[in-house]
Amino acid sequence: MKISYHAFSLVEVLVVIVLLSMAAAAFRATGMTQMFRSWSLEHTLSEQSQTLLRGIERARTLAISSGQSVMLCGGRACNGAWSDALYLTYATGGTPLWRKEFAAQTRINWQGFPQQRDYIEFLPTGLASYQNGSFYICLEQSHAQRVIINQSGRAYLDAPNYAAKECL
Repeated sequence: MKISYHAFSLVEVLVVIVLLSMAAAAFRATGMTQMFRSWSLEHTLSEQSQTLLRGIERARTLAISSGQSVMLCGGRACNGAWSDALYLTYATGGTPLWRKEFAAQTRINWQGFPQQRDYIEFLPTGLASYQNGSFYICLEQSHAQRVIINQSGRAYLDAPNYAAKECL
């Protein structure tokens, strides 16, 4: 029984490397990397916006179904650091019921009524306890979206993109 080994010659390997280098150079020259980066930022922004929307809906639904007030908190310790994390807890305290951290480059700014709140309280009726306003979700000073929450506790994504200056 004869065993034969097949391998690539040095010339074949060099030709493949040259072709791949030319393809990479063409890819970079056409601006595709910038288009991919922009697409990636938009995708991440969309994911972070959906996370926030799910958190708001969870808090509202949990308040209605449990008959207890639920707080949607910003930050790991309900300190208003919305860019770090979201978590849900009953207004009476206790361990967090749900927690979600945001991507490191995400900045979230709450602009609402009242302005200085570190949390949004959802009443057993589903209302947002006289708290309404907008969350601006920003990535890298160029991409931003707005999630609007009304007094009835319902939230939705505003269609247009915003300037990231809203998160400063």
